Amino acid sequence: MADELVDDSLDVTPNKQILTSISKDIDLYKGICEMVDNSIDNWILKQKEKRPLYISIYLNEGKNEIIYEDDSGGIKEEILPLVIQPGATERTLEEETIGVFGVGAKRALIALSKYSETISHFPDCDTFKIILNDKWLTKKEWKISKYRTDPIDEGHTKFILKDLKFTINRQIISEIIDLISETYYFYLKERNVIIELNGAKLEPKIFDEWSFPNGGRHPREYKFNINLGKDSIRCSMTIGLMLESSQTGKYGFDLFCNDRRILSEVNDHRLGFRKGSNALGTPHSTIAWFRGIIRLNGKNKNMPWNSSKSDIDPFHPVYIELYKWIILLAKPYVQLSRRIYSESEKLIKPFDKGEIEIVKLHNKNDAETNKPNLPPGRISYEKKAKKENSKELKDKPWTRALLENIIATDIVLKSNLEYKNRYALFLLDSCLEIAFKEYILSVKKFNLPKKANFRENLHKMVKKHTSFDTIFWDKIKTYYDLRCKLYHEEAATSLTQSEIIDFRNEIVCKALTELHNLTFVFSEGADFLID
Repeated sequence: MADELVDDSLDVTPNKQILTSISKDIDLYKGICEMVDNSIDNWILKQKEKRPLYISIYLNEGKNEIIYEDDSGGIKEEILPLVIQPGATERTLEEETIGVFGVGAKRALIALSKYSETISHFPDCDTFKIILNDKWLTKKEWKISKYRTDPIDEGHTKFILKDLKFTINRQIISEIIDLISETYYFYLKERNVIIELNGAKLEPKIFDEWSFPNGGRHPREYKFNINLGKDSIRCSMTIGLMLESSQTGKYGFDLFCNDRRILSEVNDHRLGFRKGSNALGTPHSTIAWFRGIIRLNGKNKNMPWNSSKSDIDPFHPVYIELYKWIILLAKPYVQLSRRIYSESEKLIKPFDKGEIEIVKLHNKNDAETNKPNLPPGRISYEKKAKKENSKELKDKPWTRALLENIIATDIVLKSNLEYKNRYALFLLDSCLEIAFKEYILSVKKFNLPKKANFRENLHKMVKKHTSFDTIFWDKIKTYYDLRCKLYHEEAATSLTQSEIIDFRNEIVCKALTELHNLTFVFSEGADFLID
């Protein structure tokens, strides 16, 4: 059947509920930042940063209202509806701006207040105003009234927000001051943006409590490009150690996209802090000296942010490439933090003066010659044990299995397994019997006893050629009987950690030392359980 036209005039005008929906995740702090974003973008587009941008924010505690004004260039009369229309924006995907989604300022107005006025004076035009309130939101009609009003300064736009949905107090004002000073650090510091809040000029704030340890362990600012076909993202990554560690989680990365902070003090999986060889490791007090600042600049379509600029898109191609650079450049500093944290009083804290080295990278290979000098890593328990016994392992090949049996036992004892003591008992008893057999066969060069009563006769042969005392042999019988009960009879028989450590140290390891000249690290008490 051929398609038959039934109706070519279906009304797909969105319900105004969409404005409320896109505003649900906006609080007072995010809302004000959305307005600042809007001002900065308008200024970039209209002025191309040829002159400073001035923003004034007044938070009135008594009236619980906000008066926001900027001189970013004003809004043309014919595009005033863009202030309200979801998704509507003057920006294009090709510009190096903050906004592109067309939802920022409008959802801030909806989210923050029940009544707002938008007043703008575009150069060589009159001053116009539109009013947004709850009454308009309840109507199905999308048309909105426009008023010619008392003039404000040319090129200025003013937002008056009344009947706020949030309460303003001194604590909140203080927090907003810090938020703006940190979020727009690069605009305040480098790009000629001036923001005043309640009449006071805000100063740029960014982390700067770096440590400059000797020996090439100072912070570095790596500069490189992330290429996307015809496009390129400029990236800088400042990485180093802090003068003070943060046991409250205030370490990790700050991420800026087009000079607007997106993430702060992130030390989770999003920026590499997780298990795995291709990762920085899980958050831990030993890496709480690490700090990094990432700065991405390029076309807004290539920024890996979400629509509220509060998180990153893990599927974005720039994020995927950035993650690789993070692991490459940050991992040496995370390792450095792990290796010298215990000597922080000597190796980190005294070095509060220095210069951050600028390193330009043309490719990932350049990073190999521009990273911090690391002290030797901690030798693993297994490697240390094998190094201590290297001569015996070379001269007596059978000793390797005996040594690894003890290492396997220790791995089990360090685990969180509920029945680890039971498993360790089986391993140790097996190790002891093999050690006795190898002693008779490989050291003394005797034939092994016949299979009948093998264990009993093996022990008699070992007793004949060694000087182990009665207590030693009594303990072997005790632990063997316990093993048999666990294996054949009383499955519920318990075994304490102190008992299994005694069997390991005083019986099995002692026998391996006496019979095969093996030595064991961390064998005093329960010290071998310390990783």
